[in-house]
Amino acid sequence: MGSSERVVKTAAVQNLIWVSLLKFGGSTQFPVLLIFTGLEKDMFMMKWKIGFFIYCGLVLYLSSLSPKEIPDAAFSIPDEAIHFVEYALMGVLGWGAFGRGSSGFPWAIFAFCCCFGIADECFQDWLNRSRTADVWDTAADAIGAFAGLLLSMVFWKR
Repeated sequence: MGSSERVVKTAAVQNLIWVSLLKFGGSTQFPVLLIFTGLEKDMFMMKWKIGFFIYCGLVLYLSSLSPKEIPDAAFSIPDEAIHFVEYALMGVLGWGAFGRGSSGFPWAIFAFCCCFGIADECFQDWLNRSRTADVWDTAADAIGAFAGLLLSMVFWKR
């Protein structure tokens, strides 16, 4: 066996990650062991990244709607609350896509969400569909992103 084959086999063994031991019916008679290889883990992370960027597109799409196209139920909820929840979800998705496994607060993801919120408000103003940019919406975006990232860090198992 050549050294390159040993390196490949060693890398394959090192890429095995034990995810969980499932127990059917609460008994240990028939445990099923799930194993993710490095490739499967990369695919799992890629799904989070794709979901994050699709969500960013959805936010821009919703921002492009005129007030007439928005359901009336949305107007009963304060605008800042909608922005808070919208960007808290973006923070959670950002943590799932890019922040997991890192130590410390993910300032880069937070900065992206804040800049995206500012760009979103500018986009609304630029479209000129009876919607204007509001600094308080941007503040709610930043606070929501921070809250989503913080909750993800605290409650998400690494």
